[in-house]
Amino acid sequence: MINEIKKYWAFGENSIKEQYAYKLRSFIWTVFFTLNMLIQYFVWKAVFESNNGVFYNISLKQYISYIGIGLIVTTLSLSYQYLFIAGEVRNGNVAMSLIKPISFNRLVFAKHVGWKVGELINLIPIVIIVFFVTGANTVSPLVFFEFALSVVFAFIISYLFSYLLGILTFWITNYWGLHLLRLSLSIIFSGQVIAIPIYFKIGEGGMTSIPIPFLSSDFVAVFFKMLGFISYILPFQTMYFTPTGIYTGLISGEQQVFFHLFLQAFWIVFLYLLIKFVWKKVQNDITILGG
Repeated sequence: MINEIKKYWAFGENSIKEQYAYKLRSFIWTVFFTLNMLIQYFVWKAVFESNNGVFYNISLKQYISYIGIGLIVTTLSLSYQYLFIAGEVRNGNVAMSLIKPISFNRLVFAKHVGWKVGELINLIPIVIIVFFVTGANTVSPLVFFEFALSVVFAFIISYLFSYLLGILTFWITNYWGLHLLRLSLSIIFSGQVIAIPIYFKIGEGGMTSIPIPFLSSDFVAVFFKMLGFISYILPFQTMYFTPTGIYTGLISGEQQVFFHLFLQAFWIVFLYLLIKFVWKKVQNDITILGG
């Protein structure tokens, strides 16, 4: 077991070295995530201040904390390993990985873990900025444990979903459209731009002012309610909203927390089984470019 870990951790170490071989790229990513948080901070601050500091029973401080903690969760859990797999498939290098006496699945996971370990250094300034800008509060030990468990689940789900997209690129060689689809769905249904509870609150109470005159309040209410329901059908909210909501109190109470953790556990099992099924299909019908 220890020998197996050492064998695959070599790939993880390579990921760390690769990341810090390009220090400017790591710095740019840190700046990008920070700027994204600051943009959301000022936009939502304006929205809340125009509504006397409260927006659908959510306070400005709570939502600003949600944005900041969400940045930390994204840094810890986000996985783009499907781009690595797609690149290996596209240039034919995956053929060498498949014939070596190693598990391709474990190789990719080890590289992902190594990448995340490398990002821990980038996380330090992000955490400082988040708590300085948003004033996010510390939480009770129980809430922090639930948050930490949810982050671990989010990390696993994000990796499994990314790996699933990756093995689909054995069939879909032009993967850029798949990448854009994943980004678009994640933005809408993960809670990154608008927290999921706001979808339901607009669906229940409508909007006081609608910037598009030809849209009725009933249509807007139904549309946002539908967005909320779809968010819980897809796995994206389990990668972002669930851990962030638990920490900031948007998800509170034993029943709500248990329900969201259960959803995360469900997606882990479902994606794992789906990956095993798709991987068997891929091995039976595989085309390697350049291989």
